[in-house]
Amino acid sequence: MAYIFNSKIENPERLERMLVARRPLVDLLEKRANALIDKGTLSQTLLIGPRGSGKTHMLKVFFNRVWNNPKREEKIVVAYMVEDEYGIDTFLDFLIRIFNAFMRWYENDETKQLAEEIEKLKHTNPDQRESYAIDILNKYLNGRDLLIIVENLNDIFKGLDKEGQARLRDYIQQYNNTAIFASSQALFSDIQQEDKPFQNFFNITHLKKLSYEEAMLLVNALAEEEKLEDFKAFLDTPRGKANVHAVFDLTQGNHRLLVTFFDFLKAEFKSDLAEAFLHTIDKLKPYYESYFKLLSPQQQKIVQYLSSKRKPVTGKDISLNSFIPHTTVSKQMSELQKLGYVESTKVGKEAFYEIAEPMLRLAFEVNENKKGIISIFIEFLTQLYEVEEIARRYLTFKYLSTSTLQGKDTYYREADFYMLAIPNYLLSQMVEYESRLLSIKDKSKAFEYIDSLAIKTNNIDEFSKHIYSLTDNDQWKEALEKTNDEHQRNIEQYRYFGLKGYILIGMKNYSAAVKELNNYIHENPNNAGVWHNLAVAYDGTGNTNKAVDCYKRELELDATSSNSWFNLAFIYDKKKDYAAAKRAYENAIEHRPNFSEAWFNLCTLLFENNRMEEYKELLIQALAKSENTQELKIAQVNHILKIESLELLDFLMIHLEKNWHENDEDRLTLQILVSKLFHHSSLQFISKILNRFYEFSKKEPKLLYFFDTAMSAGICTCFINHHSLNETRFTELVNVIEENYNDSVLKEFWKKFISIGVDYFYKQDSQALLRFTKEERGLFKQLVLDRIRLE
Repeated sequence: MAYIFNSKIENPERLERMLVARRPLVDLLEKRANALIDKGTLSQTLLIGPRGSGKTHMLKVFFNRVWNNPKREEKIVVAYMVEDEYGIDTFLDFLIRIFNAFMRWYENDETKQLAEEIEKLKHTNPDQRESYAIDILNKYLNGRDLLIIVENLNDIFKGLDKEGQARLRDYIQQYNNTAIFASSQALFSDIQQEDKPFQNFFNITHLKKLSYEEAMLLVNALAEEEKLEDFKAFLDTPRGKANVHAVFDLTQGNHRLLVTFFDFLKAEFKSDLAEAFLHTIDKLKPYYESYFKLLSPQQQKIVQYLSSKRKPVTGKDISLNSFIPHTTVSKQMSELQKLGYVESTKVGKEAFYEIAEPMLRLAFEVNENKKGIISIFIEFLTQLYEVEEIARRYLTFKYLSTSTLQGKDTYYREADFYMLAIPNYLLSQMVEYESRLLSIKDKSKAFEYIDSLAIKTNNIDEFSKHIYSLTDNDQWKEALEKTNDEHQRNIEQYRYFGLKGYILIGMKNYSAAVKELNNYIHENPNNAGVWHNLAVAYDGTGNTNKAVDCYKRELELDATSSNSWFNLAFIYDKKKDYAAAKRAYENAIEHRPNFSEAWFNLCTLLFENNRMEEYKELLIQALAKSENTQELKIAQVNHILKIESLELLDFLMIHLEKNWHENDEDRLTLQILVSKLFHHSSLQFISKILNRFYEFSKKEPKLLYFFDTAMSAGICTCFINHHSLNETRFTELVNVIEENYNDSVLKEFWKKFISIGVDYFYKQDSQALLRFTKEERGLFKQLVLDRIRLE
């Protein structure tokens, strides 16, 4: 089971055990609290550290220790406030939150009396409430000192503003009975500026990030908590230490992130790597997005630009690429450094800036990188393993994906991810190794073969490796410049032609690429990879006949290239040579059974040629074997609507009924079908499909909820796109619902939803939404209005 660590709910003993690298500091806080208890010595302490640096953990351990001090009840009263105290904008609000903390932690007669006093406070004249609340507090303290433990002090002070802060400071000075132990994510102006009441008030401690050694201690402590003895032993091996170091480099010693990546480290130990990594990153993405939203628009632009860079940049670069004046950038960079988002390094007189939290760029890369989250995983793989190890892992998972039934899909996914991490210069080697490996039937002999391989990473010089690393990161122009420079010195002529042709394809200069690659072929006609590149170049110029000839020549040299079979099939498809296209797609699938695009195109080919029996038979195989079945289901939806085929609809419904897993993919398929259906021109066909839906749901009750959800999503989509539909379509939909959904519990809700939506959008009646209940109005806003604004 996954280990979930939450400082607020963990028991005190576990929290103490997990206090890695922060124990001396918590000991110091405890020493200050003991001085308050024993001698009445007041200390004002502020911990500064970014999100996930262990502040909540430390303060909870500190609270537990203070709470268990035998003299505590006699000498002090503790107000341990919640992590996020929202809505404090006056000193009175702050006092009330202190009272709430008392009632949360103390169960005695004094607290009962406090509750009665708070009731009286509610009915006190507003002008007298603050002074009355101070009297209530002092009466409750009864001569004892007040110890306040509060997180995110910067947010509280922001709400209090200067006036509220001044009143708090006046109270502390007047009664001399209050010690504050607080935390904040960064330094803030309310404790730094001379005109603010709390300037130079706190003893400030900046929390350092964990070192690698401390990160290793934390991971070991987590393993100890889960009693994972085998995993602890693994952590003591060179591979285990290297894995922790790779995660440490990625998280930069952040407590919370290290804990989050603990599941990933365990998965790596068990070899279930890709799924665990992607799941971990997916969990972190909302965390970093919320982190980003705290900034002003200008600061967001700057952080977004820095997140796209892999190296420190100057203020001039930031100004130029963010379209912000240089003077403004200087001011914003200073503010971002104070907030802990950015770090700077001086080189001579020039300052270079970079993101202080490396993983902040995940929130951007996942959304903006054309390869999405996968590119992050591939980059991480290359940090975690040497090239030879990546190649061996690819071959292992590839073999398991073809020889094992249990876990087959997982092995396919893992193999594909590792393949993406293999450098281009090794691909031809891998084709050869894979071909030999898949011919071995005995599993133990197959693994012996993998172990015995001497992966030839030295058969290409360092310069070419560097060029491929540039092109892997889409730095095509720089790669071309360096290749041309190197050619003037010592690169062999034919290799220069091959590299330059490959780069020119990446730059979409296909005609020039054809010339260079033909020069290479003239000197070395037996390189399958270059024939492949030449085919791509010819196809780019529009000379598909030449492209076909080159693919055929490549496949004579290496018949196992599934990508080349696919590309060849695609060209035949465009030429309307359907028989040749079908054979080529089948060959692509033979060499790569989970090839989603090949399955998709082949199914579409059969459909467009009206070969329905073959189409349905192939679709069953595709849904079982393809890596991405969602595309196939959506294609089937389009096919159903295109030819108004109830037969195909029944086929889809039967598949969903037999294979229903209540997952997002199947729900999305239904929602897309209904959404597109409502835009269909034939009302009769809409009615027939909805009738089929309802009949299926009566046969299989577990599907009813998902059909109802799909209906709701379809109606919402119609309103989102109301500009492309007329009001009559919604009247027709009400009639269709009346005819086909007599027993649905949502029938009346749908009719109400449509009626109000029509009045709001088509009759411009802004008061129409008031006919919804509060919950329904919130649903309409979330599912329709908010999405319209986004689009």
